[in-house]
Amino acid sequence: MKATAIDASATKGDAGFGRQATVPLPLAALQKLLTHAFRQETAVADDAEQSRLFAIHVAGNSRLTPAEQVDIYRRQFWLRHEEVLEEDFPGLVAVLGEHVWQKLALSFLTAHPPHQPNLRDLGAGLPNHLDAFAGIPAALLPLARDMAAYELAFVDVFDGLDPPALDAELLTSLSPSAWERARLELSPVVRRMHFDYPVHRLRLAARDAKTNGTALPLPERRDVFLALFRKDLVVHFEELEHDAFVLLEALGSGATLLAACAKIAEEKTEAEAQTAIVKIGEWFRIWARNGFIANVIVEPAAP
Repeated sequence: MKATAIDASATKGDAGFGRQATVPLPLAALQKLLTHAFRQETAVADDAEQSRLFAIHVAGNSRLTPAEQVDIYRRQFWLRHEEVLEEDFPGLVAVLGEHVWQKLALSFLTAHPPHQPNLRDLGAGLPNHLDAFAGIPAALLPLARDMAAYELAFVDVFDGLDPPALDAELLTSLSPSAWERARLELSPVVRRMHFDYPVHRLRLAARDAKTNGTALPLPERRDVFLALFRKDLVVHFEELEHDAFVLLEALGSGATLLAACAKIAEEKTEAEAQTAIVKIGEWFRIWARNGFIANVIVEPAAP
């Protein structure tokens, strides 16, 4: 429906605290008017033209003018959406501090206002917005990027659909040669991530620091390989060795188990490769227990 242009010039008289008698706006036009007011940063009551316009189309009362009534909802718009973002990104809030965080949230919501009633994906664009926001100290930006990406992954992992249960008999019935040709389908609710900072530990430390009212020490840079997964309706992380991460990445890309194992042996001495391969059995026991493997597909044997 095309919104009707707003024209209040035909209405005369003093609005007082109530509404003037006027032809009601079409619903689409009234929604557009209110949406614009709710999303602005400044108070509606401080703008004379807006106050005049809302005196025509919004009811006031003995305590509040129509513009002040609109301002209640405007403030709630910002408070509610900032609260949702803070719930999804507590680690990022701790890294940036409340002052910078509030400016970032305001900048993000201004650039990316919500377009649907479901707030699940409200912060989906926040990691990419960090580079467009000039208020983050340069020294903190790499850590902030890692933390935002890590915390955003929680949303999909927590809400994702579980794959069908893996047939345990399938795993025990495969011959050694079949395992060599097997491709493993990984669960869609498992995220494999490589970061430059231990954001998983920092997020937990941020929660404790907030509870205890203590300062949050920021970590030194180091390579971190993580698997984020859901078990018993709770999101967990597993910190992976580099070779385990390489193996999972190869399997997730569709490589057979034999090809994936060969991948972790690349650029290693024979002794180093053997040490890594010995660990594979334990990795798979952990991954199977935590639901990483959704299915096993055995490629036909070569003729």
